[in-house]
Amino acid sequence: MMITHIKKVKNAVQEMVDKGMTSIEEIHKSIAQIPFNQIEKAAPASLKEYVEPIKNIQDTAIGTVYSVMRNINRQVGELADDVLAKIEGMSGKGTEDCKKTPSA
Repeated sequence: MMITHIKKVKNAVQEMVDKGMTSIEEIHKSIAQIPFNQIEKAAPASLKEYVEPIKNIQDTAIGTVYSVMRNINRQVGELADDVLAKIEGMSGKGTEDCKKTPSA
């Protein structure tokens, strides 16, 4: 019963971390766009042709970083599941041996 509660908490934390990272990624991308938007408005035409490719590179880099962090979050969750499964499998083992009276 305790393991089930721990698993639920682990899942909730893992989901919150994932959603939080997604929100932060969106904010990061929107803030990172500000300089490019200003360049598109004010820069000479000779610079404007470089804005879109650079924006795409930046978006890809930001997306990759957050994707790696979400992947790490998933891997930590899988590791926690494995540990909890082992603990769950161990619970009850050994207690029967303690209850037995030694044979003389």
